[in-house]
Amino acid sequence: RTHPLMRTLLPLLLLPALLLLTACGADDVAGPRARVLTSAVDGAFEGELQFQAVDDGLGKIYDTQSLGDGVYVAPGAPSGKYRLLTTAGWGMLWTGRKGSAAPLLRGADYPAAVVRIGKPRSLYVASGMPGQWTVSKRWAAEWKRAADGGSAAFQRTEVQVEDQGDGILALRFAPEVWAFGNVVRILGLMTDGTVTQMESYQLRDEKLPDLPRMALMLAATQAGLTVHLVPPPGVAEVPDGTLVRVHLRGVALDHVYEARSFKGRARFDELAALGHGLAVELPGSGPDAVFELDPTSWRLRGAMHIIAVDPQQLANVQLLEVDGGYTEALVCYRGGKAFGRVSFERVPGHADAVEHKVRVRTHPGRQEWWLKTAAGRWIWVQGDMTPAPESMEIDVGRTSGRSARVRGKVRGRSAGSRVVFQLLQEALTLDDGETVLPERTLGGDGFEAAVSFQGGYEAHLPPGRYSIRVLGPGGAGGRPTTLTFKPGAEVRLDLEAR
Repeated sequence: RTHPLMRTLLPLLLLPALLLLTACGADDVAGPRARVLTSAVDGAFEGELQFQAVDDGLGKIYDTQSLGDGVYVAPGAPSGKYRLLTTAGWGMLWTGRKGSAAPLLRGADYPAAVVRIGKPRSLYVASGMPGQWTVSKRWAAEWKRAADGGSAAFQRTEVQVEDQGDGILALRFAPEVWAFGNVVRILGLMTDGTVTQMESYQLRDEKLPDLPRMALMLAATQAGLTVHLVPPPGVAEVPDGTLVRVHLRGVALDHVYEARSFKGRARFDELAALGHGLAVELPGSGPDAVFELDPTSWRLRGAMHIIAVDPQQLANVQLLEVDGGYTEALVCYRGGKAFGRVSFERVPGHADAVEHKVRVRTHPGRQEWWLKTAAGRWIWVQGDMTPAPESMEIDVGRTSGRSARVRGKVRGRSAGSRVVFQLLQEALTLDDGETVLPERTLGGDGFEAAVSFQGGYEAHLPPGRYSIRVLGPGGAGGRPTTLTFKPGAEVRLDLEAR
């Protein structure tokens, strides 16, 4: 018989041996292993965990066995690189085949690799530079079918954002969006307001379309824009502190930058440059003072000149559309030094009408315009615009021609340099001998070209005679060059910065 005391102590004496045998049993299961983590927000994963080989050329899938404490082993599978997934669509959070490699999973002689997995139809985002940026909860997404081709437009879609902790957010997509054959792209903000890069995924896995992804986000490439506020007639300078807004165009994220003017300029030094356009808004000039800037013009010019109109003192001028309509309306008032953009709109009429008119919002008084058509032609107009209860109408001449394209290299340039063109206009005298516009030198919108980091520049100008010089970032310039550009001219012009 066993003594009663031994019957009490025997289980305690045998416990270490049982634990040792259990441990040995776990180590005896040959195969690669991983410690699986999920966030507290996602909770425990659903379905059966599987390992899929990524370096065997077949993508073979192995069932797994739980060893406890979140560790799983694939019995009989060789050591190698695997991605983890479940039969319910959960999957490993990695940055995809174009990014980091899948983890190397090995046997009991090595510690189990730690692998985080997430929910189906989700894109998990985190900062690619955690010490510098943290992702915010503001994100926008869009999608399209890859089969529709590169020219097909993306469609915006709602996306649910969940904070996972540890600086990670989960973007949840609808089943019809996160589906095989679709392209999904996202854009968001860092917590300091910096716009992220645009991340795009094409969902190519037809058998496992619901698997989630992970994206490590960096800031978008940044570019600058200087908005010059041209004063209206009778005003020497636009007041300091005038509000200017810049909106991103052509992306899913509705984001607005704001700056206040100083000495007639509002500077935006860090605008997200994602191959998209911008819209520049002057709230103080009325609801119509919104001006589109296409990506090419932004890149080549880096600046925009806008007339800061007084919405209470406008002359609405109607004119006939030509060459498919106008893309820019530039105005310079008598006594002014620069052309600036003014807003215009098509006058409502019959949709099937052969001819259409536009209404230009300008100030009254003697002035000259450059109108750029959709066909790339410039039309010069001058006249004495008068305020009236109804819009006045003027005839549009065809005295000018296509843009002159001027490009080249700037030697000895420094960062922030630009090439400035000034149009040399002769005096305008009427038949009765009255000089209504004196001889003048004019610059303004589109008359400046930014010098790239490689030293190149390019400008598209109305035909005419110009004074050309390079200005450094501080405003100092070299000796000017005088040239005449004919309509449609292609000119190669290399310049010296000093």
